[in-house]
Amino acid sequence: MYRKESKISPENLAIIYDRYPKLPIILDAVRQFSFCLLNGHSIALCNWLSQIKNYGIPQFNSFVIGVLKDLKAVLNNAVYPYNNGLAEGQINKLKIIKRIMYGRASFETLKNKVIWNSFN
Repeated sequence: MYRKESKISPENLAIIYDRYPKLPIILDAVRQFSFCLLNGHSIALCNWLSQIKNYGIPQFNSFVIGVLKDLKAVLNNAVYPYNNGLAEGQINKLKIIKRIMYGRASFETLKNKVIWNSFN
């Protein structure tokens, strides 16, 4: 339903929208947010945040509060093409290895396992 090329038939979509009247508003808001974030429209993103408060949907209000807590990072994500995904992936792998090996081996074994996993 999030994507415009939905496989849901128009008849079924009408039934869903009839049962959940706020759903079209939610889907439109999600599409607008995605468009602003992916296309680098930081001003439109700020406008979206101020508009979304008026919808009266508690989950959106909670989301806006979370975004406003770290607005600078969200706007930088919209504007700049850089991210820390590669570093986060390596950190996640290391944490998984540490969790698996907790209490079973020494630091030297952990180091060897991390190095081994980085090549495989």
